[in-house]
Amino acid sequence: MSAGNVIQLFEAVLNFFKADDWPITILEPEAVLHTVFRGEHGEWNCFALVRDEFKQVAFYSVCPIAVPVSQRPAVAEFLMRRNYDLHLGNFELNFDSGEVRYRTSLNIGEHDFSPELLRPIIYTNVLMMDQNLPGIMSVSYGQVSPLEALASIEN
Repeated sequence: MSAGNVIQLFEAVLNFFKADDWPITILEPEAVLHTVFRGEHGEWNCFALVRDEFKQVAFYSVCPIAVPVSQRPAVAEFLMRRNYDLHLGNFELNFDSGEVRYRTSLNIGEHDFSPELLRPIIYTNVLMMDQNLPGIMSVSYGQVSPLEALASIEN
């Protein structure tokens, strides 16, 4: 992709968010778009990263709490069990910081880019964080086991 195409891709992603009335802040110089999403179960930061070298757009929802050190193995179990049947995106846990995030991405390659390609990666992303936030929180605070949290989400 040439430098002109990077700007076009970044602008297309930015225009998608503007068209859907998302409040966006541009974080320079990494070509990162920041927003905050409020779901049924909480509010969290989201980031869209335009990756020129890979011709990708990645979207992240970041859980609003850091998992306590003592609960990271249990939360990791919950997230890995949850990831097993997911088809679009996945949960990640940073064992050093306790940050949990959900990632979806789009590999554009040599194909024509349409902003509508973003809709499923963005809306699926925030929906997955919102649906799973109660489980993440309850396991993080030691209220339930990973299996109990998973069962409550699946029911």
